[in-house]
Amino acid sequence: MSWMLLLGAVAFGQAAPDEADEEIIVYGELAKAKARDALVQEMESLGWRAKDKGGGEYVFRGPSAWMGRARFDPEMGSLDFRRPAVGFRLASYDDPGSQAAATRYDADGQPIDAARDSGAGFWLLPSKGKVDKVWSQVRSVTRDEIDGYQKVLVGTAFEARLAAMPQRLDRLWNDGVSLVEGAGTVAEGEPRVREVLAFWSTRLDSPEGRRMMKAVEAWIDATLVDDGHLTEALRAEYEGKRDDGRRLPAG
Repeated sequence: MSWMLLLGAVAFGQAAPDEADEEIIVYGELAKAKARDALVQEMESLGWRAKDKGGGEYVFRGPSAWMGRARFDPEMGSLDFRRPAVGFRLASYDDPGSQAAATRYDADGQPIDAARDSGAGFWLLPSKGKVDKVWSQVRSVTRDEIDGYQKVLVGTAFEARLAAMPQRLDRLWNDGVSLVEGAGTVAEGEPRVREVLAFWSTRLDSPEGRRMMKAVEAWIDATLVDDGHLTEALRAEYEGKRDDGRRLPAG
């Protein structure tokens, strides 16, 4: 999408700098807002009326009442639909299941629809297939906008994690706080060195993985190399765990 190109310089104000051959990661609150706006515009172009619920959440009303509503979840980056129920009430934010329709009947036992009973405000529920077809079309048209928002969401989370990496390593080294969430305290000395090296050796050979390794390598170079904590045996052991030939700082 063209908006992704425009966001190349947005990341809490800028894009993440890195090696020239690596993909630019678009991230930050401004980038999220622009990606969300692109989805809202696309939905409105399809005739769905948007209502800002605050905090990045939007609810959309379908062009016709029988189409139900859609909700954009800013935390998950998802667009979830709910079908109309009897009257003006709506079911939960889930795809339609086998929920039975509540209808009213006239003296001859025939269902009463909205056109025949406008004062009551009831209508017959559309078939699941009819509603699903509309929702599938909306999902297809908005796929690029949803994918774009989710990429920004993931990029924002990654940049926050990357920025916090030196502090996490310091906490491990100084206080034994493990890099593994929920793990116990790591003993001083070699166990802490091994945890750092294990983290480094298991990063993916991807743009994000390489950037994370670079951050860890900078910390290793400043903390472990000169003091002799990174022995040649440990270096060989953990470099041998990688298939890409990446090396630890040599000092």
